[in-house]
Amino acid sequence: MAGQLLHQAATAASPFLYPSYFNDVDEVERVHPIALYRRLAEPSVTRRKNGRETRNWQECMDKWAEELGAREKTQVDSLTLPAVHPDNNQGNLMVNEQRHLEAVEYYTRAISLDPKKTVYYSNRAVALNTLGLHDRAEADCKHILSKDSKNGKAFYQRALARRGMERWREAETDLREVLKFQPGNETAKKMLGVVRGEVVKMPKQKVEDVMDF
Repeated sequence: MAGQLLHQAATAASPFLYPSYFNDVDEVERVHPIALYRRLAEPSVTRRKNGRETRNWQECMDKWAEELGAREKTQVDSLTLPAVHPDNNQGNLMVNEQRHLEAVEYYTRAISLDPKKTVYYSNRAVALNTLGLHDRAEADCKHILSKDSKNGKAFYQRALARRGMERWREAETDLREVLKFQPGNETAKKMLGVVRGEVVKMPKQKVEDVMDF
């Protein structure tokens, strides 16, 4: 009896028993361990007065992020071909094997290491669109286009996402942007034809709707 009471007391006092605990665990697992270490350690490191030591640490972290992010992204052939370079892309491998949910996880880990590389976001958008998670794919594409307003791949994936959400006019606009940068893109031309077919079925927009009044 006393043992049961002690166990209940210990459980009640546990810092790991709050409602969103398991969601938080899932979120942490999406972050690469090195990225998590950097986030935890960087505030302390940058407060040090030794500027040279701090710079060396940051340069080391940057190199690790680039190398390990590339590994997360590209372990493409390691399970399908006998002899390959060790730094192949995990995320691309998962896509090639139709394991898109796992691909999303690997690309997310790559982003946690090196969020400046837009290719990680565009690859994740491809996997998200394939999974039908169009709102998340659109968000990744918006992020890319905020950094690179001429990224044809991001416009194309956002068009796919918006088509998937039946936002035909926005998809048409994105496809026009794709063809502005890639006039020979036959896939985009075919999709534009499909999207236009849906746009003509829609009621005409009022001026106040277009102006967002």
